[in-house]
Amino acid sequence: MSEGKMQSAEITDGNEVSATMGDEVESQDEMEDNPHTKLKNFLQYVRGHISKSSEVITQFAHLKVSDLTEVPHPDFSEDTAPLAVDDLDSSQGQGETTGHNEEEHKETSEVAVPKDETANVKSEEWNLSSEAETKVHDKVKHKGDENEDKPEGRPCPYKVVWQRKDDKSNASSENQPYHPPTEAFGEEVLQVKIDAISDKRREIYVLSDIHLGRPLAVCPGHVQLESVLSRITKAAAEGKVHSVILLGDIFEMWVLLAAEPAWTDQEFLRHWEMDAICQVFTRVICNMVEQHDVDVYFVRGNHDHEITSAMIDALFDGKVQFIPGILIYNINMEQQEYHVRFEHGHICDIVNSYSYEDADGLVCGRPMGYFMSRCVAHRILNGQFVGDGSDKSMSSLRARFADVMKSAGPDIMKLLCLPDIREEFLSMIIELCFGGSINSHAVVRMHAGTYVPVWKLPRYNFIQRLCEQEGLEKVFMMFLVWLDDFSYFLSACEEDMVVVGHSHHWTAEQAVGRGGKPLLFANSGAWVDAEEVSYLRIVPPTSQEDGFVEVLHYPVNGATVEEHST
Repeated sequence: MSEGKMQSAEITDGNEVSATMGDEVESQDEMEDNPHTKLKNFLQYVRGHISKSSEVITQFAHLKVSDLTEVPHPDFSEDTAPLAVDDLDSSQGQGETTGHNEEEHKETSEVAVPKDETANVKSEEWNLSSEAETKVHDKVKHKGDENEDKPEGRPCPYKVVWQRKDDKSNASSENQPYHPPTEAFGEEVLQVKIDAISDKRREIYVLSDIHLGRPLAVCPGHVQLESVLSRITKAAAEGKVHSVILLGDIFEMWVLLAAEPAWTDQEFLRHWEMDAICQVFTRVICNMVEQHDVDVYFVRGNHDHEITSAMIDALFDGKVQFIPGILIYNINMEQQEYHVRFEHGHICDIVNSYSYEDADGLVCGRPMGYFMSRCVAHRILNGQFVGDGSDKSMSSLRARFADVMKSAGPDIMKLLCLPDIREEFLSMIIELCFGGSINSHAVVRMHAGTYVPVWKLPRYNFIQRLCEQEGLEKVFMMFLVWLDDFSYFLSACEEDMVVVGHSHHWTAEQAVGRGGKPLLFANSGAWVDAEEVSYLRIVPPTSQEDGFVEVLHYPVNGATVEEHST
């Protein structure tokens, strides 16, 4: 697709409906109410604000691509026919549909862009006028712009009460038994039954998104890691700690220069074993298990998804249990049952999920997010990109995008399956990562002399594959998770508490689960690409007192001292 222009999109279902540019133009207000136009305008607005950098080309100057072998993928072939978007509806796939009429989806599934909306765009040119740009910007303003999260304004520790259950709530639970997620998106679910945690040994610590193995120069938060580990070890020595959950992205396997070959498992393992921060981390964790009888679970994330059980055994001397998917704690506390769900957060993230039934859903066994990380690695490792966890403009952009999506509902996924919209969307993401335009020189090098051309990545049809596999409702939820909105995801959860990482934004708050059930939602935050370093301390309730979840959070390079709540 030529830059700055939109290809026509055709969907055939008895009649051909072409999303071509019409001669007649409706009013601006009507255009802005059209989800198709609203989505295009938003993508235009974002793309118009991407900074340009000559380093996009220069970082590949030393490569002789003719000596490498291009990775084959059916989506990258010129003669690949598009999948049938018109067959999609919200009731497809394994996910349940809630709050949307199935008949309405069947009616609207015939065409993704109604005939009377094809005339809503003045020109194929994607450059907004200054007046139109202002309207788009105003239209997608998010409430968070006026009242952005300010972690420094919240106390440390930031504590939320976990209310104990009484006999009435327990009777209600017996009438509605708990159903754990089963093979969620194809990922393994491990349940751990915990009987009668002692009053003293109740603390559960959660750390995620440390990204060990990145150079210390771009991870200043790692300096504070040893003091936090010492504090947890002290609590363990006092007999207070039941377990430690390492909730994904503990190690870094994605942020590698795109122009350099991808590392092998042996190279990663050798790098971590020689890294000073990694050595401290693995030694302290092993000592907690060995000397203080603390249970430690390693839950795999997306940036360390390629890590294996054998690698974890080698790093932690076989003392840590490897969880490739989701960990469920079933806590029996004096005849009251509590269920806690621990997962990194990428499984239900459309850009970072590995959960495809179709082998062609991944490229070289990797999701789109992997290639985004490889594209942005040059800027990260040169201190030019701090990550969206600490970039307020990026957080605001995600929130605005979520508003655009939610205003349209799950059927907007049909638009994102259209080749022109998909390619514009993915091109925008890649250019945001690179900090410049995509060009034919850019590649992502893989193993054994192979590479993926970056300019072909916008053809990667993973969104439609997931829509066909899971249905529009579930994929819509996955898109919102990528935009750091877990509300739809939580609405399907039956646990008493759901704990994730992944987004690099810590939180602890009340939320709503399946059937309107109240639950606690917590995010452990991160140690890189964030305003603060953070981790969680969770204390389950007993029959006599409430429990709590608290976030211990500190400014990067700041002190890590606080008075623990009791």
